[in-house]
Amino acid sequence: MISYLPTLRQCAQLAAGAVPDAPPKGRYNRATLCGADGRELQLTIPVTGGINAVKYGDPHSWHCADDKKWRHRHLGAINAAYGRTPFFQHLFPEIEAVITDTSENSVEVLNARLYGAMEEFMQLRRLMPQLATGNVETHRKVAAELFDAIPAPPQGVSALHYIFHLGPEAAICALAPLLNYTKTQ
Repeated sequence: MISYLPTLRQCAQLAAGAVPDAPPKGRYNRATLCGADGRELQLTIPVTGGINAVKYGDPHSWHCADDKKWRHRHLGAINAAYGRTPFFQHLFPEIEAVITDTSENSVEVLNARLYGAMEEFMQLRRLMPQLATGNVETHRKVAAELFDAIPAPPQGVSALHYIFHLGPEAAICALAPLLNYTKTQ
């Protein structure tokens, strides 16, 4: 299962066809953003059945608790954290469309759709073969420059942090772990 707004590492694992790392405590309904002030910001999709469903239920059966106003709040938080970044306007409309679509309330489906929008924007699947056959040292150098060009995020931050700051070049950062570059989250 894919985490809510997955990390760069999880995106790279998914693009490589591997099983992504499980989030801490199996919280597939939680994501970390880096607020505009640089502080960690946690977003949690409320799940029907509450904490007992999260602790003891199968994540594949989780459904969004749409009696809460989480969708509006999450979009507001994403906008507040990244609204002034260079690539926000290019991906946010797709993220907004997925989050506001209440026709499907499965957490698993929502997470997969959000990852799909992120992966398509970064073109990870198309870039994987190019990076694998290219000059690895050059890719490492470019990844280091990209990481240094943006504000340092908290551990486990969503790939949105990199995408909104770097645009499609975030793909190079996503694939950095595959290039044995270790500064990635």
